[in-house]
Amino acid sequence: MKILVLEKYAEQYPQHLSHLPDEIHYAECIDQTDDQYEVLLAQPDLAATFVQKGGSVGWIQSTWAGVRPLADALSGSTVPVTGIKQVFGPQIAEYVFAYLLEELRQPELYRSAQRQKRWQPVLPGTLENRHMVIVGTGSIGSYLAKTAQAFGLRVTGVSRSGAAASAFECVMPVGQLGTAVAETDYVVLALPDTAAAKELFDTEVFATMQLRPLLLNVGRGASIGQDALLQALRAGKIRGAILDVFDSEPLPADSPLWNEPGVTITPHIAAVSYPADIAAVFLRNLEKYKSRQPLDYLIDLKRGY
Repeated sequence: MKILVLEKYAEQYPQHLSHLPDEIHYAECIDQTDDQYEVLLAQPDLAATFVQKGGSVGWIQSTWAGVRPLADALSGSTVPVTGIKQVFGPQIAEYVFAYLLEELRQPELYRSAQRQKRWQPVLPGTLENRHMVIVGTGSIGSYLAKTAQAFGLRVTGVSRSGAAASAFECVMPVGQLGTAVAETDYVVLALPDTAAAKELFDTEVFATMQLRPLLLNVGRGASIGQDALLQALRAGKIRGAILDVFDSEPLPADSPLWNEPGVTITPHIAAVSYPADIAAVFLRNLEKYKSRQPLDYLIDLKRGY
């Protein structure tokens, strides 16, 4: 079987895949590839370019959680695409709670006091009994919800259907988003990149927020309208925004977000695709593909997840 690993970090995959009896090619760009493979293990943007240039493949395993480029490139195609789940949740939880705990425990305040040899206790805040709304109740959102509950937070989920999910105290349909975020301390966006989620957080949704929550986006940048976000920050509807994803990446140097008070920007690093983790998912699916069993984490390309 002819397999192509098409990835920015392709050189890190042989240590995880070299035991396979298959013919495996490793490439960091399209120019290093042939035009026909049975299996493609690839980041979605490169896989989309491969397909758009006429490349042939029987199955595509994404190395990212999001597959929007492939959803567009394979419109009308029957090529199966599988995603990555049960991998990124722990990283996302670490990212989110790093910022929540920093806000409450203020480590920089005490570093500054230590440099001045100043003993000045400040009563810390606590996560116990605070409320978090997680928009997106998939594998990442569910893992985050379980972590939040371990800290004593009350957790509400928001999803397309509003179907109950075990990790959440309750789940509300996206049509009730404004109600869900009206009285909460934290709002975390963990949404896939779909047309339905575009600018979901608009002026109307921000206007409903009564407790000046901290907003964290670890899903997709297009979910938040930038003008609406800036207006909400300046009007005091939210007390801050931790943003890891953006509609355009890298974030343009002339974006007003860079210098906006209350905004923290990170360069899409809340969760990364470590080759060891991705290879483990791929190897399980490869066995199923070869034995014609149903594949794990099959993507509905019309929905985009």
